[in-house]
Amino acid sequence: MDYRSPVADILFSLRHVAGFDKAAADGVFGELDGETASAVIEEAGRFATQAIAPLNRIGDLEGARWDNGVVRMLAGFAAVFRDWAQAGWGGVTGAAEFGGMGLPHTIGAACTELWAGASMSFSLCPLLNEGAINALSAYGGEELRRLYLGKLIKGEWTGTMNLTEPQAGSDLGAVKTRAGQAGSGFDASRWASTDG
Repeated sequence: MDYRSPVADILFSLRHVAGFDKAAADGVFGELDGETASAVIEEAGRFATQAIAPLNRIGDLEGARWDNGVVRMLAGFAAVFRDWAQAGWGGVTGAAEFGGMGLPHTIGAACTELWAGASMSFSLCPLLNEGAINALSAYGGEELRRLYLGKLIKGEWTGTMNLTEPQAGSDLGAVKTRAGQAGSGFDASRWASTDG
């Protein structure tokens, strides 16, 4: 069975469960209206269905592999990511001044759901990228935002997750380090292990 993005379900949920239309009418999203939001989500669904979802079967048959010290991605993954980035999907919620669409996180969440539904393995890169963009936008200084945001939003660079505790692997519950707040930020000298 071929995958088809649940665009109608997502639009129904945004309108009738999350109250998007009322929020838009009340000016919560600036000039964004329901018609534009629907068009963005419909196009995201089309891309997810036609380009991202076919990666699942290739991944099942081929998968990524370790080859002489280099990770080799499955056939088509890099090309789909390039097409995704060139279409501007890396900047759905990114600031317009850095090349993003500047749309609200409500629309970004809908797009993220479409990427994940089409291919969880593909969606992890955009998800980590979005996290890096959000962190830099909220907490990065002007120099860091200027240096990184445009490249992240355009998909030239991607965000990553880096776990420093080898026993944790992909089990974040096994991480034993936490950061301690120091005034308006976090201080590395206050990082502490939760096991003593």
